Amino acid sequence: MTSAELEKRLKALSSTLRRQMLLLMKEEASKKNVLTVQEISEALGIRLNVASQNLSVLASADLIVRIQRGRYALYVANADKIAETAAGVRSLA
Repeated sequence: MTSAELEKRLKALSSTLRRQMLLLMKEEASKKNVLTVQEISEALGIRLNVASQNLSVLASADLIVRIQRGRYALYVANADKIAETAAGVRSLA
């Protein structure tokens, strides 16, 4: 991972809401579930447009994966990239 990629991911993780989204996706992944933007917005009590904007930030940082299924987009945490980011942060210590 390049320093630019690490910086982009850390900026994405600087938001409490985006970290809550990742935790929600992690919990659902343990149940083998993926989530729609509507399910995420309802679970976190936020508007759809706010959820969509923040999901876009996480996706552009490769922290989540967006799966298109017909009219619906499904979201799941990208565990490999999250682990890679954590390792990148640890390497700074």
